[in-house]
Amino acid sequence: MEIAENITWTEELERLDVLLSQGQFELLLPGERYGGGEKEIWLVYLMNDAAESFLVFHDAELTGTYQKEYEGEIDAALEKDGEQYVLIVRQKETVCTLFFSRLSLEVHLFDYGKTGHFWVDGYEYLRQIEFRIAILRDKLEYLGEAFCTEEEMRLASLANFPPLNFCCYPAVPDQYLVPSCPWWEATEEAITEMKKLASEAGDKVLLRYLALYEKWQENSSQNRLQNCCIRAATRKSWIYWKKNWPAKHRIIRNDASPAKKEPRSEKSRSRQ
Repeated sequence: MEIAENITWTEELERLDVLLSQGQFELLLPGERYGGGEKEIWLVYLMNDAAESFLVFHDAELTGTYQKEYEGEIDAALEKDGEQYVLIVRQKETVCTLFFSRLSLEVHLFDYGKTGHFWVDGYEYLRQIEFRIAILRDKLEYLGEAFCTEEEMRLASLANFPPLNFCCYPAVPDQYLVPSCPWWEATEEAITEMKKLASEAGDKVLLRYLALYEKWQENSSQNRLQNCCIRAATRKSWIYWKKNWPAKHRIIRNDASPAKKEPRSEKSRSRQ
């Protein structure tokens, strides 16, 4: 997104730039969202079972041709005329212009501790963990630390632990898989967190396999072998995680203020 020199770069504008660079521009216009104002337009930001969020254009007016079902590259430029922002978006051969006075972030966080979606048979108990870690990683990456608890930030590191990520237990078939990190590479932070969880669960077998896994990481064939071994060793840990995850690793909020460490509501929601 090209930005005029007279515009001060903000966190909200950075989020807008990320979406546009990914070809994402899904708007909810006035009347399309329950409870929305007549002068507000919402741009869908992060949507998964952990969070539902929007970038909100205030005092907004949309002109030109907006293609709601468009998929492809987007060219965008942001200008400012007095107190009014002007976002010009080109979707291939059509152009729409969005006028607004202010941009804010609206976030709703949900209880994802008992949610799991997966479309691959076998080892569903591990695919459920992979799914939760993946949406938690996205929550941290797109919304930031202010919207996560300390436990969630630690657990998000497990997205870089191959035995519990897309390398071994993807929740979706290969054709829909979008790797979030290099294949078969575990980070030191992920291994450290895994050891901590295994210790909490009292899983001595898993701790032994983790030591071997860490030692043999550079050997890809042995790496795959250790993944198979860990598969059998994590059942005791899984029972512990299943019992503790919903109570310890969630926050639920219906506003865009920084996260509090204790949930304000026990209301839960799972988007199917």
